[in-house]
Amino acid sequence: MKTALLIDGRFLEAGLPLSDRGFRYGMAVFETIALRAGRPLLLDPHLARLAETAAAAGLRPPAWETPARTALLAPPITEGIARLYLTAGDHDDAPGRVALLFEAQPLPAAFTPTSARFVPFVPATPFGKTAGYWPHFLAQPPGTPPAILHHPDGTLLGGAMANLLLYRDGRWLTPATPIRRGVVCDWVRPTPAPLTLADLATAEELALTNSRLGIQALTSIGTDQSYATGHTQTLWHRYRTEILDA
Repeated sequence: MKTALLIDGRFLEAGLPLSDRGFRYGMAVFETIALRAGRPLLLDPHLARLAETAAAAGLRPPAWETPARTALLAPPITEGIARLYLTAGDHDDAPGRVALLFEAQPLPAAFTPTSARFVPFVPATPFGKTAGYWPHFLAQPPGTPPAILHHPDGTLLGGAMANLLLYRDGRWLTPATPIRRGVVCDWVRPTPAPLTLADLATAEELALTNSRLGIQALTSIGTDQSYATGHTQTLWHRYRTEILDA
């Protein structure tokens, strides 16, 4: 694992000070970017999404997009993920900080369907992926099946750490009010819809998307109902051809 902090326009090996509110209170936003053969996948959409989320959160980081792009185009690892964080800094009058975390790990190289489970969940923030991620880990502890989050009223939100896709009537759908907005999900171009738990009974296929997983089929969600995987496998092969191995 390698960490770097943006200092005077360059990313240098350094850690985030404990005084930063990103550490103290989780006041930071981030994007997770997959790295394959030394290249970042879907880099432009990730940077655009992070800028959008930071603006929604009211953060004021220093100029970061050009140095972040430069660092991500020459990563210190060949395969794995990079997490790019924008923080709230030490106090309201201080600029935020920009940090990069690189983790070497293999990306999925095969189509691997799995099962999931339901977890009721109320999002803490409405604007995107933040450093206050502890509730997501409580919903999906390491080593447990993927968690499908839903509001107590039955509204589907998505996966604890991924976007949810539902295939029905020849098209992909995704929750209109997702727990997170991911660029892999955007690449699929699903139709946002006000999905609820009841919609799962009429779904033909279900899938999760994020930068680490790419596309993963779900065969069941803690019930006797099972889902097909044919359209998801076709989508996975397209993702592998157009993005993962391009």
